[in-house]
Amino acid sequence: MAHEILSVKLDQLDDRLGRLHACIHMSETASHTRLQQEIASLKQKCAEEDEILKKNLYHSKAQIVSVLSQNYDQIERTIHEADVQIRTAETACQDHESLVEEKILLAEYSLDFAQRAAERALLISLEAIDAQLIWEQKEGKDL
Repeated sequence: MAHEILSVKLDQLDDRLGRLHACIHMSETASHTRLQQEIASLKQKCAEEDEILKKNLYHSKAQIVSVLSQNYDQIERTIHEADVQIRTAETACQDHESLVEEKILLAEYSLDFAQRAAERALLISLEAIDAQLIWEQKEGKDL
């Protein structure tokens, strides 16, 4: 069962990464107006997806999910604080070329963080599959 659930989630991740990749490629030729539309659309979609995830976490009956929910709230606060600090630094920056380079560097690190999160999810997935295999083996021996 773990394989099926995780395969569905992986397919969803593949789809979203494909859209991310396509959006970055589109941005290479997009106008400022088009990019602003994409940014606004993505901000709205992110807010909606965040709300859905929060609701799912809140309504889950699994005890472990309450731990995730609390930590997710903490992570959201940390991200918001970092965003405020970054925006403040951007406002104070007088050199537009340096600002652009710093934004690109921030984007690179954000993608690095996403990669680390995906690798961490893989580790957790493999541990869950292993736990299921151990449980199935134990159940088989107990019968």
